[in-house]
Amino acid sequence: MENKPVSRSIAVEPTAEEDTPVSSSTEENTQQSQSQLSADAPVGMRKFLNYNDFRYAFVEDGKSFDFSSLTLGDELGTLEYDIVAGMASGQSVSDKEFSASFAVGGKLYAHPDYDPAFRLIVKLDDQYYLAELVGKTDNTTIEPDYFFEHSKLSTTATGCDILNHIGNTTFSSLDSEDAKAMLEIISTSTAAELASSDYEQIASAQSEGKSYQLHVTPAQTTPITRCTFLPELGLISIGDDYYRLPDSFSQSYSELFSSLPTQTPPLNL
Repeated sequence: MENKPVSRSIAVEPTAEEDTPVSSSTEENTQQSQSQLSADAPVGMRKFLNYNDFRYAFVEDGKSFDFSSLTLGDELGTLEYDIVAGMASGQSVSDKEFSASFAVGGKLYAHPDYDPAFRLIVKLDDQYYLAELVGKTDNTTIEPDYFFEHSKLSTTATGCDILNHIGNTTFSSLDSEDAKAMLEIISTSTAAELASSDYEQIASAQSEGKSYQLHVTPAQTTPITRCTFLPELGLISIGDDYYRLPDSFSQSYSELFSSLPTQTPPLNL
């Protein structure tokens, strides 16, 4: 099996090879007293943590959220291993439990509105961050039914939007009932075993604007969850993995996707 690249999908932040802006909350943390732990990570470094043998990406590249009014769930542990420092010293800790590339020293809490198998809250220096499930620490594929069982999106989504590849133009919107129906079908997808030729097709579809983002709005007023469709290839990326959509998806939505425009993304993306 070929090594899988990280897909652009649900809450997946850019990988270490890509430049990403540092959030304003991160900049503020770096200006605090050196006696305090900083949430900062190197520019371009993917912001993620490991918990319970799963990998969680920090939502919106480590943006801080106002969870001060929430009654936090159980404290689950402390992010004690610094992946960035480990890389610098040659002592890899990237697969350790409670390791992180961001917000090291932060406390992990269950979110009162979500299963901790899907979303976690990290609190550091009176700042709150949200992290969402994207993969396993051993890089094996998460079964889609596991994701949907714990996210409950197929039963609680209030709607979803279909956007262009880079997610800045909305082509179509579905209400709660239609969104749940689509997500129920997606939940029966199967893990995709992809060869090099498949990745070439994926890259070609993306460059031709035949890739679409799906933004799902959960019931709670927290950030959307993102997936990426490649309808002509019958693929969807969820977290760090690709999945093959069932035949019933094409039967139900081929007309919808064939009606969407193709919008070639800028060359510098």
